[in-house]
Amino acid sequence: MSSESFPSRSSESIENPFGEIRLAQDNKRSFSIEGNSEVIHLAPQEFRLLMILKKARGTLVDTDSIESFFYGEQEGDLPLSDVVNTIASRLRLKLQVASSGRFGIYTPGPKLGYQLTDTQRTELKSTVTRRGKHF
Repeated sequence: MSSESFPSRSSESIENPFGEIRLAQDNKRSFSIEGNSEVIHLAPQEFRLLMILKKARGTLVDTDSIESFFYGEQEGDLPLSDVVNTIASRLRLKLQVASSGRFGIYTPGPKLGYQLTDTQRTELKSTVTRRGKHF
């Protein structure tokens, strides 16, 4: 692995279900998956989105909250959800490749939000269908 500084497994503790996604701590905007020596570099907004979703621990984060985090409170009707969608799409691909399909980003529909998912833990698979109903 390169010189990025990642937290140790003990500092992530079991309470965070996404502890295997390790974010760099030295402002390099990168992440790795535990057990994988590859370091994936991210654009600043991709890194911020991954940080938000990881902190949410598998719950759905609404698009308005993400937009507010990225851009602050905006006046008027700017089409920021399209920007967030593009960022999420790029991050989804990088995360799926780095984790060999284990981790992903799910959205139940346009402008509803995003959720970090883990295919190995059934309680962290998406619980929202495309129509917004739980199953």
